[in-house]
Amino acid sequence: MFSALRQSGTVYLLTKGDIPTLKTGVVQSVSSPVTKFGTQLMPGQFQQDTVIDLTVKAGDELLTFKQLPSAAVIASSGNMVISESRDAMIAEVENMIRTSKEVLGSVDYHKNALEACESIMCSLNPRLAEEREQKEKIETLEKRLGGMEESIGDMKELLVKALNKVSK
Repeated sequence: MFSALRQSGTVYLLTKGDIPTLKTGVVQSVSSPVTKFGTQLMPGQFQQDTVIDLTVKAGDELLTFKQLPSAAVIASSGNMVISESRDAMIAEVENMIRTSKEVLGSVDYHKNALEACESIMCSLNPRLAEEREQKEKIETLEKRLGGMEESIGDMKELLVKALNKVSK
């Protein structure tokens, strides 16, 4: 639990971005638990969820995490996941691996679905079908033109070689 952390304790910081990275941090300070809205509990008042503020040093950086659930062992803050438990962080990374594998496994499905949906849109909207057909024709013409440019370049090269042989 975050509320059990003390100064000099270890926390794990997982940055979720294009390339996830894991850092180990050292607790610099932990606030006392307060209710989520910053009020103190009165005697006989219903127990609400409490939160803490945590300051951690990771390398040369000093990071502050506001309103972490005091009873949790892992929490998200922006694009970062913080945990006081190595096991909880392992579970988080395993979940990321599983999610990424599922996404990669569904790429073919989504490519096919996209193709099918575009086809459906063309059948529902003839103007889209005309635009798509026109785009395909332009792409075909561009490829042919590129091939012609290449052929003309080759012919020019051969002609220069032939003229050089004749002039010698």
